Amino acid sequence: MIEAAIKANDTLYLSLGIYEVANARGVVQMIHGTRDYKGRYQEFISWLNANGFSVVIADLRGHGKSINSRYPLGYMENIQELIDDQVVITNYIKNRFPYLPIYMLGIGFGSVIARLYLEKHASEIKKLVLCSPIAFNDEVKMGLKVGKVLTKVNGKNKGSDTLNSYLNLDKDNYICTRQEIMNAFHNDTLCTFRYTNQALMTMLEAIAELHAKKSITTDPNFSILLVCGFKDPVEGGISGREDTVNSLKLWGLINIKTLVYPDMMYDILNEINREQVYFDIIKFLIS
Repeated sequence: MIEAAIKANDTLYLSLGIYEVANARGVVQMIHGTRDYKGRYQEFISWLNANGFSVVIADLRGHGKSINSRYPLGYMENIQELIDDQVVITNYIKNRFPYLPIYMLGIGFGSVIARLYLEKHASEIKKLVLCSPIAFNDEVKMGLKVGKVLTKVNGKNKGSDTLNSYLNLDKDNYICTRQEIMNAFHNDTLCTFRYTNQALMTMLEAIAELHAKKSITTDPNFSILLVCGFKDPVEGGISGREDTVNSLKLWGLINIKTLVYPDMMYDILNEINREQVYFDIIKFLIS
């Protein structure tokens, strides 16, 4: 693994992990989720490498090592900056691997960023995997109203238990069934930090945008794989999955396949029987 830092469109440097293999069939651009960072997916990345895919994964701004004085751990300003960061990373991949197709994989909140990235940049990627995608829900609207008041009263840099509850960030009993994963999570300061009000508002605004009217033009062969655990509340159950699929179709994205894993929670890339998820994702990328 090569660790690199590339400059975003502002003064922030994004921390990248680059996992390169010889004679690769493509590059997977991974986007992690909330309370997360790039170092939590080594096993999955090893599987991708073993099957001929190079991988580039960055810490989101305000996460992992993608921090500075303006963007400390737990701070995000707005969703457009997060989308722009992924465009910067795509361009980096295109320069480093000029003849390889790019596949995108977004996890949790990373899947929200990936979906919004498609509006202007769908032509950059060959296929998309949405892993444990966050579903739109009506509580987001109330969360935004409450968040505007709390942010005005308490400031952007404070945290709010109320806002955390709108995003399921006030608990962690849905993350993973493997106790060793949860023990590592609880002992990792890069997972247990507290989000600021502005970061929470950024997430809520991004989720609300999933229901905005958009028209996305892609290659006719462009396809999306949605993978999630049946016990994951983040993806919203049957109605949440249906909403995610229908929202994508309204944007003009029709080639969508959904796989649900019965005994898994949110963190399916680190779950028990995760090898089946790895196999299904790799099969989709290769097909």
